[in-house]
Amino acid sequence: MDLLELFTRTLDVTLPVFAMVFIGIALKRLGWIDSEFISTASALVFKATLPTLIFLSLVKADLSVALDVPLLLFLAVATLGQFLFSWGWAHFRVPVADRGIYVQGAFRGNCGVVGLALAAGMYGNYGLSAGSLLLGVVIVMYNALSVVALAAYQPGQSPDWRSLLGHIVKNPLILSVFAALPFTAFSIS
Repeated sequence: MDLLELFTRTLDVTLPVFAMVFIGIALKRLGWIDSEFISTASALVFKATLPTLIFLSLVKADLSVALDVPLLLFLAVATLGQFLFSWGWAHFRVPVADRGIYVQGAFRGNCGVVGLALAAGMYGNYGLSAGSLLLGVVIVMYNALSVVALAAYQPGQSPDWRSLLGHIVKNPLILSVFAALPFTAFSIS
């Protein structure tokens, strides 16, 4: 595969994903999308559509082809390492009021919508299966660690660990991963 062919293939996969982002920006600038719509759509994505996508992706994952335990462990360790590095950096470089938001934004990536679309587009069913398994690990870690970071730096409050655990356990994205595990493990379609 030469460089031009690789560039064209990459563009074929990434362009539709990022076109949606730019369409959203254009619609906001045209006034067709307002802040209320964005809040409603964000809640819909977080509470319903993204958990459904994660659940279905994990259920469809082919463990016989895509299960790579060392890769999953590496991703978990790398995510935790990035979280700890971001926390340490924030401690020395970021004002206290902004630390929770900084840490939460610094260690997470966008593996959900963009990552799955790119994995499926580049590698087909294998990419979707492998990406789904990686996404399952990352979703649990990103969301649990984000709750910890945001709660730790809540202005004027000390973290209530029982409430914190409740937020983690009720997170729709985490719930979708754990709901899909039996279906994935026992190949229930």
